[in-house]
Amino acid sequence: MNPDGSGEALLHCESEREFVNKSFMDKNQPQEGGYYVKYKGGYESYSPAKAFEEGYSLYGKPLEFMEITNSLFSKNYTVVHGGDLAFNAYHEFVVTSKEGDDVELARINFQKGPIKESGINGVANEDLILMVVTRLQQFQASPYQCRENALALTKLEEAVMWLRKRTLDREARNVEGTHIV
Repeated sequence: MNPDGSGEALLHCESEREFVNKSFMDKNQPQEGGYYVKYKGGYESYSPAKAFEEGYSLYGKPLEFMEITNSLFSKNYTVVHGGDLAFNAYHEFVVTSKEGDDVELARINFQKGPIKESGINGVANEDLILMVVTRLQQFQASPYQCRENALALTKLEEAVMWLRKRTLDREARNVEGTHIV
């Protein structure tokens, strides 16, 4: 750390020094061995070594995906894998065929980091739930309507309502889109 409170970070892959200002140093309190991260769009962050190394992979290497083991998944036809573990949750999901051919059927990238700090970089939880709501509503307006779809719709709409309430509460506290809890 420099006398004015600024500091330098040694970039892991490039062996270059990057200057960071006093406000970055004050906000992040970086420790030796940790990682300075600069995202596309200019957002900068600091991660302690253990958290970074468990949550990220080196540039150019594929992310490790773990099969999601949840008793609610039938796994009759597909397998869901989660990857890109950061900010306490998976941010990328891949659905493959169960037939063992590793055919990727879908890939979902969720928002990673607060929007005001990281920019819009993925799908919000509500977006994905509303896709399922729309699909079930269309089934309900067809010969495939059933009680189970109606009950699922009710619960999914309730889930979106609670997530929306969370957003409204964060907006009222002026912390929406930030990492502040």
